[in-house]
Parts: sequence; structure tokens; C-alpha cells
Amino acid sequence: MKLDVKPEKLKLWILGAGGLGLLLRIWLYATGVDEKGLLRPGHLAHVMLWVLTVFVAVAVIWLTRFYRGPRNKVRPFRDSGREAVGSVLLAAAILLLTIRSLSEMSDAMGILYVVLGFAAVAALVAAGVSQMMRTRSHFLFYVAVCLYFVVSLVRHYQHWSSDPQLADYAFRLLAGVCLTLTAYHRGTFEVGMGRHDLFWMYSLLAVFFCCLSVDVSVDGFFYLSAGIWAFTGLSELRWKKRCCPEESGANE
Repeated sequence: MKLDVKPEKLKLWILGAGGLGLLLRIWLYATGVDEKGLLRPGHLAHVMLWVLTVFVAVAVIWLTRFYRGPRNKVRPFRDSGREAVGSVLLAAAILLLTIRSLSEMSDAMGILYVVLGFAAVAALVAAGVSQMMRTRSHFLFYVAVCLYFVVSLVRHYQHWSSDPQLADYAFRLLAGVCLTLTAYHRGTFEVGMGRHDLFWMYSLLAVFFCCLSVDVSVDGFFYLSAGIWAFTGLSELRWKKRCCPEESGANE
């Protein structure tokens, strides 16, 4: 099956879907919360939000199956500098979260979270400098970011959420998982093992779930920055369709 969905259209589509999801969440919290702060069962915005989520997940997984990169390119990124903006912005957000967590270093997980937070900040800044200079980033930069996301997931979601708004918990959990896998697959390109279809799939899903996780807080700024980071990484990646092997040597 051939589908003519170019990356630029797909990136705009995921931003539109994320924006629609954010509007549904605003509607939900404006009209669907009772006097106890709990969501009312069966609210139309809640139903539409989960229908949208399932549709986006299925569509992204299906469409990105057809994406691949040009042959004989170990690191198929354009290096225009856009990705550097996302890297530095995400570094700033992680730095704010890490500084806020300095007072919570009461156990091994808290200490590890802070240490890896500073490591991820340094790695993202170094990656951003490399991207601005249009030189290869070291794959360990992305390993550090991936490890930070893993520890962040464990630290924040090792216990069931006490927040009555379960949708917030679920969307931020899904955002964290997709960001972790995005960082992992971004690093694989630096050692010639990158898979374009998986990178596209996890990056697009990360952008979508980050849009649903944005609010007016430091955590909301983190998800906004992480979504921009995932989106700018996609903007730099060259691609070709799997269904067009005769044109596999061309670049978009």
C-alpha cells in the first residue's frame, strides 16, 4: 500500500492533533470537574480526548512504517541548527527541574535523578553546540539524555498516582516513554544503526503526548520544551519512502 504522506505534512498534522488535544483538555477542566476536583464520568471532552489519542497512535504507527532514510548515510541529518534550539531549550527545562529537586535528595533515586539531570543538561548543551557547528554529536550525549528519561520515569511513576485526574498521569507517562525511546533512537544514528521509521514514530508520539501534558508550571514547561526538542529533531532528518526503492538514493 502506497501512501503519499510527506514528512512536512505529517509534522504539521501531529502539531494540529496535539493542539486539538490540548484544547479538549482545557474544555474538560473548564466544564468537566466537580466540586471535589474529580472528573465527571462520561464527559464528552474526555471521551473525545481518548478517541483522538487512539486514532493518533494508530495513524502514526501505520504511516511511519513507510519511512526510511537515504542509503549510505551514517548520520542523515541536515544540521541546519534547528535541532540545536530544541536541545538547548530542553536543557534549560531539565536544569530547572533538577535545581528544584536538589532539596529532595533524601534517597538513592533522588540523588541519581539529580546527578543524571545535570549530566543530561551538559550532554544537551554539548549536542546543541555540535549541531550549531554542524559536526557529529557523540552518541553518549543521547545515552545520557535517555538515562535521565528512564530514571525520571521510574522516579515519578513507581507508585500509582494520587492525582484524581488520571488522564494527566497517563499522558505524562506516555510522553515520558516516547521521549525515552526518541532519545535512544536519536543516539543510534551517531553510530550508524539508526532506524528512520522508529525514530519518526516515537518522535511524533512524543510531540503529541507532550502537547497533552503542557500546563502553566515548571513541569508544563518541561513537556513543552521536550516536545519542541522532539519536533526539531524530526525537522533535521532526511527521509525516503520504503515503497519507492527506485528513488532511495535521493534526498528530500
